[in-house]
Amino acid sequence: MEYVHLPVEDLGYDLSEKVMEYNGKRILYLLSELRSGFTLGCDGSCVQPSEAKTVYVKGYIVKWQYKTDESHRAVSEVQPISEGQDAIKRILESEVATSKVYFD
Repeated sequence: MEYVHLPVEDLGYDLSEKVMEYNGKRILYLLSELRSGFTLGCDGSCVQPSEAKTVYVKGYIVKWQYKTDESHRAVSEVQPISEGQDAIKRILESEVATSKVYFD
């Protein structure tokens, strides 16, 4: 499966691509973090730090940035993760300090 790397833009939150090693393979994931002081509701309520991070696991990296798309963004090939999701999720929950870990 092809993954088009993120453009740099201001989304109101920080979204970054991360790579982690797991069982001799590299895993690509996105880390979404709300900026401190991010106001959620019209009543001025804010999100707690423990609720401010979300991880989106894209998959195992097969080919890293091996071409570009028509918008000149780098493209990598990733393989969806079907086995070992529980172990990977526990590692990411611990490292990132969030319970919000999702797999593509």
